[in-house]
Amino acid sequence: MIFLKLFQKLYLYWFLMLVIVVFLLLYPFTFLFLLHPKTYFLAHYTNKVWGFLSYSLSLIPWWTTKEVRLPTTAVYCANHFSYLDIPTSFLSVPGYFSIIGKASITKMPLFGYMFKKLYISVDRGHSRNRYQAYTDGVKMVESGRSIVVYPEGGIHSVVPEMARFKDGAFKIAIETNAPVVPMTIYNTWIMLRDEKKKFLKWRPSKVKFHTPIETKSLSLDDLDTLKQQVFDVIQNELNRTFGSC
Repeated sequence: MIFLKLFQKLYLYWFLMLVIVVFLLLYPFTFLFLLHPKTYFLAHYTNKVWGFLSYSLSLIPWWTTKEVRLPTTAVYCANHFSYLDIPTSFLSVPGYFSIIGKASITKMPLFGYMFKKLYISVDRGHSRNRYQAYTDGVKMVESGRSIVVYPEGGIHSVVPEMARFKDGAFKIAIETNAPVVPMTIYNTWIMLRDEKKKFLKWRPSKVKFHTPIETKSLSLDDLDTLKQQVFDVIQNELNRTFGSC
């Protein structure tokens, strides 16, 4: 057991070193692409390369499954149990999309600058900032760019039971008539938990895209129903795979 924990600790250090080194090697290209909005999409694809190389060099396999063909533009809603959910999303979600993440991400050196340029940050403690994130999300989707949201509002530690969903993602979907794609992320919390004692356990990273839920005929009166429907799809999949708490 001691040797296993030691290996997992060393494996974590190896993984983190790769993540940082690969990010720094790619950052000159990212910075160059961020100089003009017309090349922002190239900076986004640099992040996809970053995720690909980090996982590949760490010998972490990943794959995705989808129940039907995914729409061109959608609001992707995923469970959020681990720091690995963001790189897993970069690898899995197709195309040039935006992520809505916590404002604290923008304070990270280098990564924060990139995130502010490409994606949407939200400080849930300030109503004005929440509204700005909402309007930015609407503009993104209306421009034809999908968004990825973790509607629990942060990493939830009681797995596999999700926290109650926030409203933002579903308001954006109804406002723009964009379909909502429930997205189940497996294993990332087993690989790396949000705990003081950090270990990286080897597991394949898996994502399942469920059947999109149309919102064209919905209004804000249907918000709670839509939110519960998406919650149930993901939670039922987690319970089916891992069992309920």
